[in-house]
Amino acid sequence: MKEQSLFDALVSVIAGQKQEPVKTITGMGDTEFATIEARESKRTPISDLRILVAEDHPFNRKLCQLMLETFHCRADWAVNGREAVEQFKRAGCDAVLMDLHMPEMDGLEATAAIRRIENETGVTRRVRIVAVTANALAGERERCLAAGMDDYVTKPFTRQQLYNALLAAVQPPSAPPDPTFDASRVERLCDELDRASVVEMTGDLLRDLPGRLEELNHFHAEKQWKELERAAHTMKGVCALFGLQLLVEKFLAIEETAKDGDPAPVQKAFDGLAERAESAAGQLRQWLEQQREKSAK
Repeated sequence: MKEQSLFDALVSVIAGQKQEPVKTITGMGDTEFATIEARESKRTPISDLRILVAEDHPFNRKLCQLMLETFHCRADWAVNGREAVEQFKRAGCDAVLMDLHMPEMDGLEATAAIRRIENETGVTRRVRIVAVTANALAGERERCLAAGMDDYVTKPFTRQQLYNALLAAVQPPSAPPDPTFDASRVERLCDELDRASVVEMTGDLLRDLPGRLEELNHFHAEKQWKELERAAHTMKGVCALFGLQLLVEKFLAIEETAKDGDPAPVQKAFDGLAERAESAAGQLRQWLEQQREKSAK
């Protein structure tokens, strides 16, 4: 017990922390991690990262865990490169802290295996892999980068060095919503129904859209105003469900002008309909393709 307390105190000092009451939890490889109960860590830009730490030495695992806690981070742990690859293949992550020298499979081999998995699955954003080593040898950094790693830190590293290495894995803020296509509407449908059903409905809409446009053009050409108003109203509602904002505006204009039955305003409302419909169909096809890629992984 005295040895454990001394070990905890030593790790806390190295991590730059004051000694506080701790409790121990058992992690992978029966490693006991000291978790500071009294410390109130604040959320940081890296707090939501899914982090995987591949490290075979229990002291280094504990030290890294304590540092990550100060950033309000949690991590999964692997005690060798093979376990790291298996965990990545099973659950993925945003960043890997990869020790170079581990049993069974070293960090360079594990990195190569992870990159092969990414190539095979066709990921759009690859995981950030940070090499961690005690060997500050000439050419070591270049060797790591050549193997597919993204950064390199040497032991002992500071909390700030750890933070900086992980910060690059944070995705930039998403772009402002597209005024022509509000994808959040489709995602809301997925939450309310289920994603598979919405994917099927999206495919149905894409197949049905040319016929609906042809029907609208027929009502317009024949001056069947009531039928045109009703058809435009229906398509306005459907397009709103799928976040096709510009088409919603176009069908609303057709609906409103058809009520009066004045050919000139109706014709103006129809101008550009085909182009907007083609643009909307392209955006829906792109969303649909993204869903199929996700389901294939």
